[in-house]
Amino acid sequence: MVRLAHNKVRKFLSPHERYGVNELLCLALNSTSSSFDSRSIPTEKEHNFMIQISKVFHQSLLLLLASLSFTPACSDAKKVNPSSKTEQLSPNGSVSGLGKKYIYIEAIVHNEWAVKDQTPQQILDLIKRIRSEVGEPINLVDFMSGEPDPSVKIGDRSLDDYLLAAEDAAGGQIVTGSGLNPFLDKIGREDESGIEAFRVSMKKSLALKYVARAPHVVLLKNWSTFNRIPKNPLAADPDGMKEFLQKEVLDAGWGGLFANGGSYPTYGLADGNCIWVTVSNDGSLPLATVNPELVSTLKKTEPNMQVFAYFNSQTLGNLSSMDRFLALLSPAQKTAALSNLASHQSSGNYTLIYPIAVTAEKKLDRNPVLKQNGNPGYWDATTAKQANGKPFIDHIISLMKQH
Repeated sequence: MVRLAHNKVRKFLSPHERYGVNELLCLALNSTSSSFDSRSIPTEKEHNFMIQISKVFHQSLLLLLASLSFTPACSDAKKVNPSSKTEQLSPNGSVSGLGKKYIYIEAIVHNEWAVKDQTPQQILDLIKRIRSEVGEPINLVDFMSGEPDPSVKIGDRSLDDYLLAAEDAAGGQIVTGSGLNPFLDKIGREDESGIEAFRVSMKKSLALKYVARAPHVVLLKNWSTFNRIPKNPLAADPDGMKEFLQKEVLDAGWGGLFANGGSYPTYGLADGNCIWVTVSNDGSLPLATVNPELVSTLKKTEPNMQVFAYFNSQTLGNLSSMDRFLALLSPAQKTAALSNLASHQSSGNYTLIYPIAVTAEKKLDRNPVLKQNGNPGYWDATTAKQANGKPFIDHIISLMKQH
């Protein structure tokens, strides 16, 4: 009964409100499904008291959901355009349920370990160190991407258990990277095999232990590609795109949504949009910056959406921002670039996702530009050295503490 009431009103809630209602639902359902072993059998009086508390909690939750469903903003006659609704942000200005600090560790890609210079245990220790020294929970962006196999081994743990350990070490959330490739690969076919493939992939991610224990944010990694690919029939259909995000992502069970979308809209449904850092060494721009016009446009069209800046590692055609960061900038310039990005977060109206371990696209043999400055083809802040000989991770932690 509680779940039915929840499902009825859920589609009218903002991503942030869904977080709170999902958590209440979990508490309500758990309150009636508690089990006891022989060492903690309750007395009859205690048992009756627990039942009464459970009933009161359920009734209160149903009244809350009912009141939400009958507010003018949720009525069929006066539905509010999601792009203009006021969403509830946490006091620190970040997505509800998430901390303020974000790092990018591309650890597991298609069920394979992707950090070249570190073991799975070393990455767990690194996450613990960052959290301890920064002094607050850390969110891990794109830590795992691709359709997961929970039984595959990552170090001495299963993928499922390793992701649990990583999230516990961080104290925040793993923002799961979920590509739209299963759909994109089959776009243009007359059947629904593309959407079915996407649903299967999403369901597998939703079934992971760390996702199942609490509402989580998912990152749609190639939202911009999905919007501009010519054979995508939804690309020219804003209503269809909006319905896709609502039905196939949020209603499927995710508590929130980030999109790697650039200038492409998310129709008021996304909590965050991840845009690329611009890297340059020709003197026309700072060494690393975030396009202020793009940020301004995004904040005007979707004012309640948080804008994130990050070093993308894969792109078609042109060099990615991580490619350029690795190849074009000297160690001293890299230090200055990271400092510039971190210090301008408030004035630039964005949140930096600090690059910790990122695999850049393998183009070293095809593009001689990428061989500059001893570019190894990947970024690991624990092994890459600044001009002073200290690892970049020391500088990044210092920036995270300051900003």
